Amino acid sequence: MSRFCSYPYPYPLPAAVFPLEPGHPGAVARNQETVAAKETGDTVEHRKPVLLAHRGSPLAGVPENSRAAFDACIHSGEARGLETDVHATRDGYPVISHDPQWHAADGDVVIADVTWAELCRYRLPNGEDPLGFEEFLDRYPGIYVNIDFKIAAVLPEALRILEGRRDLERMGLASFSAGRVWEIAARLGHEPGYLPGSADVARFLLACESGVLFSGLRQCRGAVPRLLREYSCAFAVPERLWGVTVLTRRFIAGAHVLGCPVYVWTVNETSQFQRLARLGVDGVYTDFVHTLHQLQTI
Repeated sequence: MSRFCSYPYPYPLPAAVFPLEPGHPGAVARNQETVAAKETGDTVEHRKPVLLAHRGSPLAGVPENSRAAFDACIHSGEARGLETDVHATRDGYPVISHDPQWHAADGDVVIADVTWAELCRYRLPNGEDPLGFEEFLDRYPGIYVNIDFKIAAVLPEALRILEGRRDLERMGLASFSAGRVWEIAARLGHEPGYLPGSADVARFLLACESGVLFSGLRQCRGAVPRLLREYSCAFAVPERLWGVTVLTRRFIAGAHVLGCPVYVWTVNETSQFQRLARLGVDGVYTDFVHTLHQLQTI
């Protein structure tokens, strides 16, 4: 039986507003959540958004996207997942870094200008050497990871690494380029999850706000972006996109119809977190996992 992405959910998804095909990842995910809800008696009122560590949610003095940052989040048990980005060296090796530059202790190094071996000569301010993509995946087994592939040059080696793994269902894969996401999906299939880009988010928002998605008509399938129809997806969105409010109640309800969790970036203020929790989002990317986790326990 095919496996689908195991996104971290804070609560069971609601019943479908319109029927999905039985094999659609959203239908599978929703069925799994319904079973879990019956077993635990869990409801939305009992749960709060899951916390996803943005670039490792670095503490003071700990570099972002470093082993120390990721380790702290995982060992504390406060984060349900990790968010990170991948760039490529001159020889195509995938490196964990948000920026095109690797911020070494003695100055920035442009990752694309050096080989992996050359990059490994540099150290972060805390003494760590660069963290490669494969080591990152091996170091945090069983943890949900959200990975953004920043440039096309990273794909050949990154896809080779991913094709050899048996834990793709714990990964949510993304890229600013919609074409890059489709290239990844064509190679890896349905086991990982995918995060729609801005154009698909805008189209889906229109389908939700216009009411088409909730019409119950079969033609509403055409209003749903193809990526969401064919693959297990999650939304990773800001509150506003291009000056338009994305996080409406209709958008969140529509996402849940398809079995798609809604994660919000980047949430660092407690007031914003509380507001989003009331709105019903499933998770937030944050630089302050510990602070927001403490808020959840109040």
